[in-house]
Amino acid sequence: MLKARLEKRQYKTSKVAELLVSYCQQYREYDGLITTMEAPNPWISDETALWDAMKTKSLKDVPAWRVKKWTFGIDELLRDPLGREQFAKFLETEFSGENLRFWIASQELKASPMKMMQQKTRQIWEDFLSADAPCPINIDSRVMDETRKHMETAGRYAFDAAEDHIHELMKTDSYPRFLKSEQYKELLSPKKKTKSLIPKLSTLASRSDVDK
Repeated sequence: MLKARLEKRQYKTSKVAELLVSYCQQYREYDGLITTMEAPNPWISDETALWDAMKTKSLKDVPAWRVKKWTFGIDELLRDPLGREQFAKFLETEFSGENLRFWIASQELKASPMKMMQQKTRQIWEDFLSADAPCPINIDSRVMDETRKHMETAGRYAFDAAEDHIHELMKTDSYPRFLKSEQYKELLSPKKKTKSLIPKLSTLASRSDVDK
């Protein structure tokens, strides 16, 4: 018990507070309850322009602020269907599209009904991990051995080790290059974007000064 306590990671309250403040500052521009919007606020009106901008899958209509949000982290990019689609296209140009396809398949496996578990785990194994897989992913022997062991039970978390490995690989390798790519810069270009539904924070500050 003492050993477990000593090995437990400790966090300073000041550091936690610092991270929380940083997180809130990063996302406050996207919070319709605390940020004044140029478009009607969907929380207090019947206008749905903001929601539509958040859900659109059209590159022509996607607003720059939504594309900018993809820089907050790879999970933010993968959470957005359009961001995931654009990242997949980028990975194909680097001949590493199998990484994202495997990650998505592993995520879908976790949400699958138990009666489909064995069939789906076997399919994922054959597609990405078997000796003659058509789309093999690159994992080390330790991760492979752990995954092979979990395949014996064919549970929904059978590929967790491989999934974490591929996620980290995309996060540290492919994701930074995607953000520097011409493909991403073109999506972010204000010349091809409609007027942002969320104003810059500097605009909010100037409005506040005028009100005073």
